[in-house]
Amino acid sequence: RQDRASGKSGGGVAILTKSYIGCHSIHLDQNYSHLEVVAVDILTAHTHKLRLICCYLPPSYSVS
Repeated sequence: RQDRASGKSGGGVAILTKSYIGCHSIHLDQNYSHLEVVAVDILTAHTHKLRLICCYLPPSYSVS
């Protein structure tokens, strides 16, 4: 879960998993601190990792 740093109410991003699914939170570089983003590695049955990233960009956000 990543709450908004701006102090605004509501919003934020989250990745929810079942308790029996193995996953680990990923620490993201400070270069992404201005975004609402969260990432996890999910461990599969064959010891592979699947990285899942959830990011929200508001309509007013400038990509450039």
